[in-house]
Amino acid sequence: MTGTDHPTSLGALLRHHRTRAGLTQRELAHRVGYSRSTIANAETGDVRSADFYRRCDDVLAAAGTITAARAAIGTHPGPQAGAHSASQAGTHPDPRVPALEYRLAGVPPQETIEHLRRQWHLLVRTDNLFGPRAALPDVRAALRVLAALEAGGPARTARLCLSARYAITASWLYQDTGLPADATTWAGRAVERAHESGDRASLAWALHRQSRLAERDDPHRALALARAALRQGTDAQRPLAAALHVQCARVVALRGDRAGCDALLTRATLLADARESAGDGRTGYGGHCTRAWVLAARGECALLLHAPADAVRPLRTALTLLAPAYRRDRGLVLGRLVRARTLLGDAAGAQRAATECRAIGEATGSASVLALADAAGVSSAA
Repeated sequence: MTGTDHPTSLGALLRHHRTRAGLTQRELAHRVGYSRSTIANAETGDVRSADFYRRCDDVLAAAGTITAARAAIGTHPGPQAGAHSASQAGTHPDPRVPALEYRLAGVPPQETIEHLRRQWHLLVRTDNLFGPRAALPDVRAALRVLAALEAGGPARTARLCLSARYAITASWLYQDTGLPADATTWAGRAVERAHESGDRASLAWALHRQSRLAERDDPHRALALARAALRQGTDAQRPLAAALHVQCARVVALRGDRAGCDALLTRATLLADARESAGDGRTGYGGHCTRAWVLAARGECALLLHAPADAVRPLRTALTLLAPAYRRDRGLVLGRLVRARTLLGDAAGAQRAATECRAIGEATGSASVLALADAAGVSSAA
């Protein structure tokens, strides 16, 4: 498909976005919580479920085009290219137009920025409770608004800081929906905007994001980025500093350094907030890094160090302490518990954890949670 071509049916549009994302029908089915046959039927125009197309739109980061196309052309094949008359052209909205937009005329820039700042906290909580596909459309919409906003003076700095914050969030959401290329793009933009704004906390968290993305393929680069993030953050910002120490510990564990990992996690425990947060980011970057979260990280690091027996206790304790707002994180902890119990030969325990893990992954659309359930090779069936 060239830059000037575009799909002429709903099924073709879905197929276009799926292949652009590099997903097979089975992989897309897994991420949206439907069967592979449903994907195949949808690509030939035989599926009408609004929920199905909404999930595909979010997972494929299609910016509202798939849901708009369903509303505009339903499941019927569209006209051939060039077949629209002038009167037909205005009948339906162009399915390529993003569904979520703001009208900025007459609204003072500072008011828009303040509105989006408050909305960001709600979107962080939305992601924690309901997963990336529930939060990503509004995050994309906010980024479009911030890009279009003309603001000078103090408002410009505030816009750049908030743009960095939303870009970091977009990077995580794209990673959690299984789109690492988009996640990498937005992490890079977050670093640029944080640099331009002069906000060291944003820069530290953007570098942390880049470290997370690099840790599997390039642990050396991931460690360099994590250390750079630590240099930008300070212990005065305790939750942020705790989360940065955890990231360093994770990368050090990947390199097999047990003593270094333990020292970093001990420091993170001292810096972490003893109280559970509301899951809305109001305590700043790294606000999720409570002691329960550090315990979960300790269990993850034990797995990275090939010590599953040392992983079970901290993971189980973390599950009892995690605040209800962190539903998706509960899925991540359960997924690691599945792996630990599988490695220890506890098939029944792994099965119980896998059932809940997969249910959370399918409900939230979290590719990260589903990947953990799949990696252990344990079915969720009773």
